[in-house]
Formats: sequence, C-alpha cells, structure tokens
Amino acid sequence: MPFFPIDFSTNDICANIQKKVDKQLHALRQPRRYLGMLLGVEMGYPRPKSSCLKFMTRCHKVLLITVAILLLFVIIYQTTVHVVSINYLANCGRALLVIQKCMGFVDLILIISWQWFRKEERFNKKLQRSSNGIGLLKNRDQITKIHSIIFLYSLLRALLFFSFDLIIVYDDELHPSNVSSYFPSELKILAPYLLPTTLFLFLCSPIVYSILSSYLLIILAEYTKLSSDFKTDGNIYQLPVIRHYIGAHWKLCTLFDPMRQILSIRLDAQIPLNIAVLLTVFFSFIFPIDRTPFDYVVDGFLVFDSILHIIAILGLSNVVWSKVTKIREQIVGLVASERVLNEQSFAVIAAYTTYLQRNPRPISIFQFSFYNRTFLVMMFGVGCIVYLLHSSQRKLNNG
Repeated sequence: MPFFPIDFSTNDICANIQKKVDKQLHALRQPRRYLGMLLGVEMGYPRPKSSCLKFMTRCHKVLLITVAILLLFVIIYQTTVHVVSINYLANCGRALLVIQKCMGFVDLILIISWQWFRKEERFNKKLQRSSNGIGLLKNRDQITKIHSIIFLYSLLRALLFFSFDLIIVYDDELHPSNVSSYFPSELKILAPYLLPTTLFLFLCSPIVYSILSSYLLIILAEYTKLSSDFKTDGNIYQLPVIRHYIGAHWKLCTLFDPMRQILSIRLDAQIPLNIAVLLTVFFSFIFPIDRTPFDYVVDGFLVFDSILHIIAILGLSNVVWSKVTKIREQIVGLVASERVLNEQSFAVIAAYTTYLQRNPRPISIFQFSFYNRTFLVMMFGVGCIVYLLHSSQRKLNNG
C-alpha cells in the first residue's frame, strides 16, 4: 500500500522516489515553461531573496497586469465594432476568430492567476502528502505521451488560427465586391497592428491546455493506482485498512482544490463557445451568404475543432467521474459482500459515503452529459441568441 505518509528526510528509498516524481513533474512542465518564457508570462521562478530581484519580480507582475488590461480594451473595442457593424456574421468563420481571441484572453488571466497564487506548488505538496506520486511514476510514459499530443495539437491550433487571421489581413483577393469584408471600415487600418496581440492571445491557450491535461492525467493515475491496490488487498475487511483507503481517497480529492478555479472557468467558457460555433456555422448555411473557398476552410476547421472539444470534454468528464467514484463503489461493495463486516467498519463506511453524497465536490464540475438538463438549456439558449443575430443581420441586409 503506497498511500501513507513518508518522511523523505530519513528514508533513502523514499527520497529517491520523490526525486523521480519531481523529475517527472519538471518534464511535464517544460513545454509550457518554454512557451511561457517566449511570451513573457512565465512567473515560475524561485522566490527572490535580494531586494533587487524582488523589485524586478514585482515589476514583471505589474507589467503582466497592465498588458492584460490593455488587451481587454483592445478585445472590447474589436468585438464591439464587429457587433455593431452591418458586416457582422456575414462571413461567420472569420468573425468567430474574434471569439477565439477572446478565449485567449481568458487563458491569459488563468495563467496569471495560476502562477500568481503558486497553485502548482500547492498541487505538488498535496500530491506528496496524499500518494507520493506512485501512480504518476507507474504511468509516466502514457501520461507523457497524452500530454505531448494535447500540447502539440493546441499549439498547432493556435498557429493555424493566427495563419487564418494573417491571410485575412494581407490577402486582398479575399475581399471581392460581393463578399463583405472581415474587418469593418474602422478596423481595416488597425488590423495589421492587432496581429501581435492576436498571436500572443492564441499562444496562451496551449499553456492552459498543458496545465489542465498534465494535472488531470496525474490525478487519474493516482486514483487508478489506489483502486488497483484496494482490489488486490486481502486485508480490506480490517478496520485500520478500510480507514487507510478512505483517508487516501479523501486526500486525493484535495488534489482538485488548486485546479478548481481554472477548471470551472475554462469548462464553463469552452462548452458555450463550441456550441455557439457549431450553431453559427449551421445557421450561416441556412441564410444566403456568399463565401470564398477560404471561408469554407475556416468554417470547416472551426466545426472540426468544436466537435473535437465537445467530445473530449464530455469523454474526459465521464472518465474522471468513473475513476474518482470507482473506489467509492468498491468501498460500498464491502457492505454487500458475503463476508460480514464488524460494526466499526460498517459505521466508518456509512459515515464516509454519507459525507460524499452531501458534499459531491470537487468532481461535480465533471457532471456533463448530452442528456444533462443544464447542458440542454445552455445549448438552447446559445442557439436562440445565434438565431436572433442571424435574423437581425438578414433584415439589415434586406433593408
């Protein structure tokens, strides 16, 4: 049973294990760290001791906040001009790139918050206190492979979005007389100067994808290891052993605490965005709108990306939910087994399952499904908004 507290300062074997865990965590962090350094948003440096270094770190943080505020004004202005313009949604795929840019701003705020409050350090400490990272070491190859695929896809996605924006700005052939311009007249002059902000915000998304994927994969690996140990343990009917697994499960639940904010905000924003993209493209084919071949390429990739995100989020939610609740089902299954539990063991199991029913957090955020009422209401609401926008656009064009 690897899930017990260890004094790493006096145990050479366990100190070696901790070094391997730290090395694996560092390897998972490297891709987003290099990208963060390239963008200037990396704040994961050691705590400064000298007054000069402290002053420089404060200046860096103030600079990031200032940049975020300036980018917020840029996004508000750009979005407002598109909304009030008669050309809004005339070429829906191009207009949706502005919304993707807004998601990049959300990711920038999440990156600053994640590093400002040192949530990565909090997660690593909780991992050490809960399971010592045994599940991470056992599944490190699989975790590294999946994390690399997700990071590379998000990076290629960001570069492709920027390429679309770059082509739109500099290719005059995409603006024939019978096709409305992507940029309203107010933005045609400013469009080239907005490209650096577009690239910056698009590249913030791979960092957030890396954070979410790496730590969720670690949590799933730890839960899988705990469930496997519970299944093969022959002493699970003894009270100390049951209390051990219940305590280990409760400690693993605390791993979600540093990620709760970034998870809830990102998922709450991503699902409506993908639904809006799909419905916008769908309604754009209903209304008579002229398109260029480039518009079909942009629309096609946005549809593919949105479907992929929805499937990934719903699939991930089901996997996380099943992994976290599997150990609960195994513990409750002891009550229904043929072997009789003593009164103390039964009381401990009953108390813990009652607590979990009344306090489903932190995994309640993963209760997504296609038949979920909240999901259906969200999809219906976004669909109504998109339909009204298209209807108003059609009336303005006919008027």
